[in-house]
Amino acid sequence: MVPAVTGPYDLGNVVVRSALEVDPATAQVTVKSDPLPQILGGIPLRTRSLRVVLDRPGFALNPTNCQPSQIGATAYGNEGGSASPTTHYQVANCTDLRFEPKLELKLSGSTKRRGHPSLRAVLNARPGDANVQRTIVSMPKNLILDNSHIKTVCTRVQFAAENCPAESVLGQATVTTPLLDAPLSGPVYLRSSSHALPDLVVALKGQFDIELVGQIGHTKAGGLRTDFNGLPDAPVSRFELNLYGKARGLLQNTESLCKGVPRAAVQMTGQNGRELSSNTKLRSSCGSAKPKRHSRRGR
Repeated sequence: MVPAVTGPYDLGNVVVRSALEVDPATAQVTVKSDPLPQILGGIPLRTRSLRVVLDRPGFALNPTNCQPSQIGATAYGNEGGSASPTTHYQVANCTDLRFEPKLELKLSGSTKRRGHPSLRAVLNARPGDANVQRTIVSMPKNLILDNSHIKTVCTRVQFAAENCPAESVLGQATVTTPLLDAPLSGPVYLRSSSHALPDLVVALKGQFDIELVGQIGHTKAGGLRTDFNGLPDAPVSRFELNLYGKARGLLQNTESLCKGVPRAAVQMTGQNGRELSSNTKLRSSCGSAKPKRHSRRGR
């Protein structure tokens, strides 16, 4: 609502619409307004100041990262000039926040040697905790990447145009956040990267679009390693990732999964710098078969 007031003239308020954009990689919010009124009813409007007040309860919340940041703006004049003022922004006491997310991993399908199991990963976070900034999952060395199952990779140009080949889809993902009315969901792609192996990209769609990029590599022991770094500082209640198995699965067993208890090394870092490490059990169908019942007939 822009007051159209100039000198002795008060022409009421003019509604100026503004577009709200969310960066899919960082979740940073940018607001771009339509041009402010320059003339109304033949009377020039000389805007000398601009004040934006966001005071709706619950509209914004503090980050869980206490690193210094800034709020910036760019104002354009009607004759081509521009100004870009900024102001410092930083919160305090982030290390006081707890960081205790829970990650569950489950393999389904074939447990035999050379089998291709599917993978289900579920992360649950508590309300009020620091948000996740980084997650590294290192698989045991008896789970490797089967390069022969990489049919095609989505290029960055195809991904930007939302025209990835169907064979580059590896699975599906869903994230639930208290900030939105409905969950965000979307496919998981294998996308070209600037390093040896392609990236694992989660393309979430919904009220906003968010992209989560995981760098695929190998551990020193030869296991498969995926690193999701630079995650947005936004609260997540639940994140579920499902990767295909069988003919479309990239994971392959080098030995039977029923030999011992396979575990994945999980390292998570909160936005407040707190770290959490664990050896998470990879649940599978080993030992879950029901015993057969044998009937005995009387003589």
